[in-house]
Amino acid sequence: MGPNPYRRHLNRRMQGAILMAILMVMTAITNREYAVDGLQ
Repeated sequence: MGPNPYRRHLNRRMQGAILMAILMVMTAITNREYAVDGLQ
């Protein structure tokens, strides 16, 4: 199997999307914790 530039590019885009999703989840969790602290 030779190197596939398209697949490599796709994997890079997928990694970027996964990183963005993780960042959004962490931000949402942090905001929720701040909201809970504000309510208490």
